[in-house]
Amino acid sequence: MSTSIYNPQYHYVLEITVNNKIYVCKHSTDNPIDQDDYTGSGNIVKRYVRMFGAPAKQKLLAGRRVLHECATEDEAYGIEEAIVTWKFVNRKDTLNKVPGGKGGGKGAKLSNKAKANMSIAQQKRIEENRNIQLKRYEDPKNRKKTSDANKKRYEDLKERKKSRDAAIKHYEDPKNRERQSAANIKRYEDPKNRKKTSDANKKRYEDLKERKKSRDAAIKHYEENPERAKNQSNAMLKHYEDPKNRERQSAANIKRYEDPEERAKTKRHTINALSNKRAVKSIEFVDTLRSAFKQ
Repeated sequence: MSTSIYNPQYHYVLEITVNNKIYVCKHSTDNPIDQDDYTGSGNIVKRYVRMFGAPAKQKLLAGRRVLHECATEDEAYGIEEAIVTWKFVNRKDTLNKVPGGKGGGKGAKLSNKAKANMSIAQQKRIEENRNIQLKRYEDPKNRKKTSDANKKRYEDLKERKKSRDAAIKHYEDPKNRERQSAANIKRYEDPKNRKKTSDANKKRYEDLKERKKSRDAAIKHYEENPERAKNQSNAMLKHYEDPKNRERQSAANIKRYEDPEERAKTKRHTINALSNKRAVKSIEFVDTLRSAFKQ
């Protein structure tokens, strides 16, 4: 039984541009480059095509150019290795994750130094993307666009259930909870973030419709999920058992009480709660938690 070895006719080193970032790769094929639709095998490039479909593919093809046309595959690997070095990988305008050549593919054994360089490059990309998103979010038009898209998605019951189930599954992993908790604590330590969150909550609380909507949603949620209500109650008790948390809460209450405006506001809220239907709702909410805790 004879076996044939695949021997492509053309060997190229390509440069592909994606959103002002470049990706360099070696490609061997039986077709001339103008008849070939190869757009790279890197995870970032493939994810881009998977997310945005045919238009993204066409955009990549339009931004593709041949750096070198080689006689053999080994020659193409050699040129790729010479171009895609760690210095190239660590640049901000590149999408390659590892150096080029035969040793840069899957299954390659990387030294500790190489792994450290990969980690540094990845952290730089994460920080860069984060800054881009923050800058984008400063534009009111972009915020409104994102808000409208989220509202539209939330109106779809299937999408809402899908998102909720994914969040619950993610949160069930202790590692994810610990990581999220650490991130929240770090974020809360920044006075700017605390003020921003506080202002947003106050603004939302001043809207009676939003307040009623949030309260009704919370009551409904705990009525439909007594087990989760019990878990929430246990978490609150556990949180309060920590002397540091009690001390922090006590200091916050004392500070708030020293402010005459805050005292007057608290007094008004108490009077209002006792004089309208909110008191009934509050009692129902507490009873729901209490009954779930006793189960």
